[in-house]
Amino acid sequence: KTMAEYSRFVQIAREEIKKGPDREAAMRAALLRCKTEEILPDFLDKHGTEVFGMLFDVVTKEEYGKLLEESGYEKGIEEGIAKGRAEGERNAMSKVVHEMKASGFDNDTIVKITGIKEEELAKL
Repeated sequence: KTMAEYSRFVQIAREEIKKGPDREAAMRAALLRCKTEEILPDFLDKHGTEVFGMLFDVVTKEEYGKLLEESGYEKGIEEGIAKGRAEGERNAMSKVVHEMKASGFDNDTIVKITGIKEEELAKL
């Protein structure tokens, strides 16, 4: 039981680290969560200060940086995908507008059909 609780304790510490860049606040939040969830309650009551220091050893600076990096990496991927989609939509609209112009459509008709703003149409 103690080993299972210790494993959960480390897992909680890692989860809290992923939430933000303040390592000390993450460690304090992990201790609070463990007390709330009654993980190692007697031990944490008795040795909370020592455990706080121990967390810095268990979750090394390198691991901490890696966890933050992974968190940022995932966010960056999501932002990149969204940016790529938006750029693809703009490129597709640009192509449609150019084909409509080449086919002799006037600007008012292009605006009505595509929904593009006149300012954007003027840029193309």
